Parts: sequence; structure tokens; C-alpha cells
Amino acid sequence: MSGEIKLNVSQSRGYESASLINIENKDGVAVVSSRVIAYDFDKQHKHVLESIDNLIKAMGGAEKLADLYIESKYQHPQNKQWYKEYLLTRDGFSLLVMGFTGKEALHWKLQYIEAFNKMEMQIKQQQKNPYSHLSKEFQALIMHDEKIMKLERRVEDIEDNAYLSPSEYGMVGQKVNNKIHAIVTERGLKLSRQQRSELYKSLNRDIKTITGVHHRCQLRRKHLDQVLEFIYRWEPSLATMMKVEQMDLFNTTN
Repeated sequence: MSGEIKLNVSQSRGYESASLINIENKDGVAVVSSRVIAYDFDKQHKHVLESIDNLIKAMGGAEKLADLYIESKYQHPQNKQWYKEYLLTRDGFSLLVMGFTGKEALHWKLQYIEAFNKMEMQIKQQQKNPYSHLSKEFQALIMHDEKIMKLERRVEDIEDNAYLSPSEYGMVGQKVNNKIHAIVTERGLKLSRQQRSELYKSLNRDIKTITGVHHRCQLRRKHLDQVLEFIYRWEPSLATMMKVEQMDLFNTTN
């Protein structure tokens, strides 16, 4: 989850004049722009970037400090050109400002610690309740809608997992009968009762395979549309038809 969190830190000069005046929530982590730090600590931004780059080199490369310093870009409001900046986490900020000395620097370090505390608290609250920035009335409406949706999903699950009603089960059986009759008629087959039974077994076996049930009586309501479509499109396999023909030869020889 990412977004921007506005902090009421009126003492920060960076929030008054830097182009990025919002503290960002980068995937649940509070970060601050290197430009804001440069302004508040009265340093040139290019020097802050140099300090960060030197830290990265000293620590063995960007990969090792990727969680502390996130390289980014910003667009200058006047010339519309894009320039490099870093987004710093709490640890990245702490490591950077260790070398900043003086009474004014100490003042800003304390202000930033307080700001990071506020940021992280807001992020935690936002993670617990993603609607915390909305009015209480609107939050109540959303929570009500979510409860209704959960209830509807539970009802759908119950209905989908219910066994077929007697009429639905009877309809499946009738569709099976109709399909076998259609195959026999369309192909001009003259089959014994035993041979017809083999076709029924094959179709029922395939129905159990696609639905994962052991017996046709275990079919659930969620299977109904799938089973009806399957029966409509079903054709006996070559193996089934060869078995039916062999049964005919066996009966002839006997």
C-alpha cells in the first residue's frame, strides 16, 4: 500500500517551500525527501545527494542500503526538467544526519524524530483502517456495505455447496438419458441393453471426473451448469466405442 500522508509539522521549513511537501507512505514505510532535509538543515541539495552517495559507496553499494535510500526523481516546477532525489526511511535519515552538527542541527534532528513517530503512527492506523481518512458517517456506510457483501458471499457459498434438489438431480438424469438416446439414434446403432449400459457408465464416469465426486448423487449445485454443458457436448471416446463393439462380437460368438 502506498500513498501520501500529510503531517502537521509547522516548524519544518521544508514543508513550506520544497516542491514535495508531503511525507510519503511507500509500501507501509514512512519516507522523507532528500530535498526537504536539505532545506531544513540549510544545505544545498547536491551536497546532501553527495553525502548519501558516499554513504552508499562506503557501505558496499546501493543493494545493501536499498531499504534506507530509495532513489527517485522530481520535476522542477519552473523548467519542468527531472532531477534526482532520494527518499529516506527513518534509519536512512538517522545515518545521514549523524554528521550534521551544531545547535540548529540538533533542533531539526529532534523535530524529525517526532515527525517520523507521527508518520509511522498514522501509517499503522491507516493499515488497520484504510478508511480512517474518511468521515465517520462514510466509514459507517462502507463497513455496512462490507458486512452485507460478506453475508451475501456466505449465502452464495452455502447455496453453491448445497446438494442438488430432487428436481435438479432428476433433470441431470433425464439429460443423460436424452444424450445416450441421441447418440444411438444419430449413429444408427443397434445396441443391446448391456451395450447401452456401457455408454451410460462412460458418461457418468466422465461426469464424476470433471466434478471430482465419487458418485453422481454427490453433485452440488455449483456443479449443475458445468454438468449440463458437459452432457450437451459429450461424445463417447474411441475406447468406449471399441468396447461396445467388442461386446457385440462376444455376444455373436456366443
